[in-house]
Amino acid sequence: MGHKLKILFSNIISPIKKFFSSVKSKIKKVFCNTCEYFKNKKFFLIVILYNMLFLGSIIYLFYRTNSASK
Repeated sequence: MGHKLKILFSNIISPIKKFFSSVKSKIKKVFCNTCEYFKNKKFFLIVILYNMLFLGSIIYLFYRTNSASK
């Protein structure tokens, strides 16, 4: 009976492992392609960094003007 359970679990787990392995490799490929795209397009990188600085300054001004120590 133990041998049959082992075969049953291996038949269930093996396709699940293959599925997640393929999903992991596809995600890695998409991530690497995205990194290459932004590396080649420096303008988009500059725009993203500028937007992050703008967001940081807005958050800073919000906390500064709404602080309790007015």
